[in-house]
Amino acid sequence: MRKDVENLFKLAATPLPPDDLADRILGRIHAERRRVSLLRRIAFFSVGAIASASALVPALLALRTAAAESGFVEYFSLLFSDGGAVAAAWQDFAYALMESLPAATIATCLAALLFLIASLDLLTRDVRTLRRG
Repeated sequence: MRKDVENLFKLAATPLPPDDLADRILGRIHAERRRVSLLRRIAFFSVGAIASASALVPALLALRTAAAESGFVEYFSLLFSDGGAVAAAWQDFAYALMESLPAATIATCLAALLFLIASLDLLTRDVRTLRRG
């Protein structure tokens, strides 16, 4: 009986793997690498968004302080309080307003805001890509 079973196993054909097995394995490896890359990008852009959002708060506070110290707030409030005087001497008013403008602080605020928007844009794009699969 034992010899019959051994002969039966010898005659049975060994199963062959599917023809596309290697392609499927390589596809899964590629998908996993892409997923890991997306997770790293999501982590990087999350940290970037948090950092730029936390940098934006002190930049806005510095802008408020710089605008008050330079007199920009007082000049700008003249537009609403005494529009006739501003209209009469609009060229001098525009020059005084531009001269008191805290340009470096505005540039700092805009840079922090730009980094925040760019980080959030790239973060949402990567999260959408990850959710699609």
